[in-house]
Amino acid sequence: MSDGPTTERAQRQQAVASGDATEAVDRLSPRSNPGSGVVAGTSRSRQIDAQREIAAEVGTDRDGVATTARRGGMDAFLRSSGARDFAATVRGDFASAADFVTEQDVDPNVNAQSISADPVVASGRRDEVAQRAREQTASEDQYAAPADFEAEVGGLGVTSIGLTDMGARRRAGREFEATTPLDSVDPNSDVTPVESGGFELSASAQRRSAVRGYEDDYDTFGQGSLTPANVRETESGFGLRREPARNLAAAQLDAEYDEVNVSPSDVTLTETDSGAFEASFEVTR
Repeated sequence: MSDGPTTERAQRQQAVASGDATEAVDRLSPRSNPGSGVVAGTSRSRQIDAQREIAAEVGTDRDGVATTARRGGMDAFLRSSGARDFAATVRGDFASAADFVTEQDVDPNVNAQSISADPVVASGRRDEVAQRAREQTASEDQYAAPADFEAEVGGLGVTSIGLTDMGARRRAGREFEATTPLDSVDPNSDVTPVESGGFELSASAQRRSAVRGYEDDYDTFGQGSLTPANVRETESGFGLRREPARNLAAAQLDAEYDEVNVSPSDVTLTETDSGAFEASFEVTR
């Protein structure tokens, strides 16, 4: 019987016990194993496959994912580079799905150990998101301004955006300025809500609009020559009162008949059932 160990493993174990070696594992030389010691189907190969799959899902390369074998399976977590890449992926996905949110607004809340994320709009960026929502929404409405809107922003993004009561009045005022003869509409005194929704001009503003309309449409009246007192209500809206109506009729008739000169005193006005005037004239030669 031999006095010393007979197997290579026993000899390695004895070398560790005597202090001649630090471990009893016979490690393979990388130079002699191009696969770096990985054999298909082994635990290490499964770890590499897992790294590749996770890396593809989180948007990083395999070096950004770490795995450790344990009894019955393996654990995986993100290294620093993997966590950074995953955070960038999460920011991009969140921003593309949330209106008015940019990647810079997103706190990805990445957990490198569990390889998970719980992204939200960062609390310090919510005012900026709200302002962006107001600006972009106003840009789609020619009569609205960002200050007319109120936007609520939570962790998942903009939860609501709409015109404030005063903003709706201001918007209506601008629309009336663009679509009626009025140059200036006061959103408080000139704008009135209607039961069916929306707004209309107040009675006084309608009267002013009628006055400006006559001045714009007829050269007989210079700008600022008429006042709201020069118009009256009719079934179809507002019409001129008798004297300015007589002046307008005389000017129109005079232009129509070249052979005579028609003055306001030559014109007779007859009020119809609708409240409008019909004009006739008689000229004494």
